[in-house]
Amino acid sequence: MAPSVGEPEPRELSMAEVLEVEQRFVEAAERVVRAGFRLVELHAAHGYLLDSFISPIRNHRRDAFGGSMENRMRIVTDILLRMKANYGRTVAVGARISIFTHLADGFGEAELRTALQILEQAGSDFVDLSCDRVLKPAFGGTQTMGQIARSVTRLPLIVAGGITTAEEAEQVVAEGHGDIVGVGKAMLADPEWACRALALLTHA
Repeated sequence: MAPSVGEPEPRELSMAEVLEVEQRFVEAAERVVRAGFRLVELHAAHGYLLDSFISPIRNHRRDAFGGSMENRMRIVTDILLRMKANYGRTVAVGARISIFTHLADGFGEAELRTALQILEQAGSDFVDLSCDRVLKPAFGGTQTMGQIARSVTRLPLIVAGGITTAEEAEQVVAEGHGDIVGVGKAMLADPEWACRALALLTHA
């Protein structure tokens, strides 16, 4: 746990704190459902707390939440299972994970495959995969991250990373790299991006 830069160094959460984190995520999902949303995404990506559990570089625990991929993802699957038990009949519940191949985080293709299998077994309704570049081959091979994921799971797949144009988004879906395209920076630069993309593709 690390409040901010300049504050005390990060420390390992106690078991009681891990359980408290899980409970707070479940409570957050309850607020989302009460607000009327019909999809809840658990953010386990981009170096935040849940991603720090998944990372073999940042997670040095020696208990049930550290070591193997199954253990490192336990906090994620615990939360997913509780969310599914509470809201799974009326709300889609899934998780976002990130794999950035230019970072030495110890996360390779084998780990990606295992992570996807674990999420599917936990009952995730979809997977949101954030990566370097959706349309570029991953891990030094010939397949994109989405294509690798599709060979592992049939869950609906959201992919995000480097998509800035409507044509690229269309290519992602047409070529089977993902079912839904996540767009970040392009939408920040142009709040009307989705409307413009729809108009462009509709009249193409």
